[in-house]
Amino acid sequence: MERAWFGGKVVELPPGSHADERGVLTTMAFDRHGFAAVRCFIVEAPDGARRGGHGHLRGRQLLVRLSGSIDIELRYHGSIERLTLDDGLRAILVEPPVWASQTYRGDRASLLVLCDTTYDVDDYSKDPA
Repeated sequence: MERAWFGGKVVELPPGSHADERGVLTTMAFDRHGFAAVRCFIVEAPDGARRGGHGHLRGRQLLVRLSGSIDIELRYHGSIERLTLDDGLRAILVEPPVWASQTYRGDRASLLVLCDTTYDVDDYSKDPA
């Protein structure tokens, strides 16, 4: 079952997993959320590095932890939620205008970010929501 924050402005997308002697295949479906990625990027950061610190006016982002542990701070209409992307929570879909920052934990923590809009500097909001 998916967890949600801020009345559904942020939702967990739990992965599926299929393991056999060849390894593990991890799957994630996000079509039921109406999310269609048009670009992505990967952030790999040292322990303690802080990234993000902005929201989007239009764009939605799917944050997927690839390795390490990543502390996420989310802000929306004066409320703050803190969660950690790790083995228990692997991915979240963030709707605009939720503001988010990430603090990377462990050696070579990495995050895959899929976006449903092309890059547009005017879509960024530095003010916490």
